[in-house]
Amino acid sequence: MGNDVAKTTLDQLFDQVFVRAQSSMNTMKQQRQQLETLTQENQGLLGAQAQLEAEKQALQQQLLNLQQQLTQAQQQQSDDQDLHEINHRLEEENQRLQADNQLLSERLVGLQERIKEIARSSLLDSSEALLAMIRESMQDNEQSVESAAESEQEEALPETFSAKDILNQWCKRYPKAFSNPCMQPLKIGIHEDLAANERLPDHWIRRALAGYVRSPRYLRLLKAGAVRLDLMGNNAGFVTEQEALHAANQLDDIRVQRQQKEQAHREKEENRRLSSKLAQLVNKRS
Repeated sequence: MGNDVAKTTLDQLFDQVFVRAQSSMNTMKQQRQQLETLTQENQGLLGAQAQLEAEKQALQQQLLNLQQQLTQAQQQQSDDQDLHEINHRLEEENQRLQADNQLLSERLVGLQERIKEIARSSLLDSSEALLAMIRESMQDNEQSVESAAESEQEEALPETFSAKDILNQWCKRYPKAFSNPCMQPLKIGIHEDLAANERLPDHWIRRALAGYVRSPRYLRLLKAGAVRLDLMGNNAGFVTEQEALHAANQLDDIRVQRQQKEQAHREKEENRRLSSKLAQLVNKRS
């Protein structure tokens, strides 16, 4: 009887051990399946990451190629714009010269008619007529000068600073020095000459002049031996080798700053694109 009870107890213990072992085996199988699933997902993510990296490199190369094409296009556009501005200025100058030539031609015809009349009159009348003609010419010149002076005095100072407007005024007043179509190196110290002739505030003159002489178009003109001009277009010295070297260094700095700015913009756009793509991938996986 005692043996039967002991046997029954052992059987129960064996059954319990078997059940627990079976449960442990099932749990291990489930964990192994989960591990295999996670491993496959990890491999898929690694593959996606490698694909993204390859796409990133390909896009970076495309962006580099596009940037080179954009730089070339911008350079071509800048050259075309400069030529367009030069042609526009030359057309305006040509129209002004034609108008002046027409006016001079009309005055010449008038003088020729007066001379013919004087030649047909007596000597005394001719002398008086010549004196009258001279007086009229002098009066016309004085009136022209006075009119120009009055118009200049009546011209009101601008309320706000505008470098473009100031330079346009200088191009009209000093066309032999400030000619946008055909820029020329300016005299060293031309700021003092402008300050003596202009009624603008000194800091406005300095700012407008600085923007003019620091532009890439102007810096490209500063070659060793180039003639410098004063406000009247007279020779006021030459560009030295040191000044030409300094201008070349400034052009290099401008070019580097432009490239850095464009590179920063490209990197910002690339980071934004990658962040957006990774976010889409994570949302898809989840």
